[in-house]
Amino acid sequence: MNFLKIKFFPSNIEDYLYFCASNIIFIIILLGIIEKKLEKKNINESKSEVMLFIPKVHDDFEEKRDLIFNQLSANNSIISVNKLENKEIKKILSDTLKNIDLSDEIIPEVYDVQVKASKSFDVDIINNKITKIIDGALIDKIGNKESKDFILFFSGIAVLIIIILLNNFFLLKNYLVKIKHYINLSRYFGVDDIIILRNLNIGFFILLTLVFSVSYPIFKTLMDYNFNHVFLNDFIKIYLLTYLIYNSIILTFLSIQCKIYMKNLNIL
Repeated sequence: MNFLKIKFFPSNIEDYLYFCASNIIFIIILLGIIEKKLEKKNINESKSEVMLFIPKVHDDFEEKRDLIFNQLSANNSIISVNKLENKEIKKILSDTLKNIDLSDEIIPEVYDVQVKASKSFDVDIINNKITKIIDGALIDKIGNKESKDFILFFSGIAVLIIIILLNNFFLLKNYLVKIKHYINLSRYFGVDDIIILRNLNIGFFILLTLVFSVSYPIFKTLMDYNFNHVFLNDFIKIYLLTYLIYNSIILTFLSIQCKIYMKNLNIL
């Protein structure tokens, strides 16, 4: 008699293989969503959010513009200044302009300013200097669409979690039906329900640990070979946190289902 099989894995091996296979797929998708969000966050942090606007005045515009550039070049926090084409500017302003067609002559010159992450970069001080050269010239930090990305990220995570829970709900429901005789037989021999529940939790904890151990190298291989991807330094911490949360949710879900099922067996 295989004691370990009876104690921790009382069902057929096919049930456990399907549980492992489905959860490996879900974990790889979950890790992909999280890693993509972390990568996008790092990219957004490294990108400049500072823009320079210079109105096209008629009097000595080029000379005054050069004076502004001289002021900016004296600031050690500014790395570079790159001019945007009018088409790019109109695209940025498309939501505001709606159907309004602006002439290129009245569109200000707009520059993407690459800056270092430094406390010495003070927008107000720079604006005080450049507005004295050209009235209306402005350098400002532009907000990004991170709030929208944040909502999309959590919406995606929420939908995936619902799918994971539904999948495991039906898997565990079918699993409990198959081990009905094991539960009843254990009870006949005086085994408490709490011990049965503990043993099932240990069994699925071992399976989930195996699932995460297999998922990581598969996910890493997919990223390395198919997408030429480089992992973030803090991703292993996110992976371990995901492991703990995922285990907690699935095992809690299992415990609740088992208690309800064993309670219904008592009624029957």
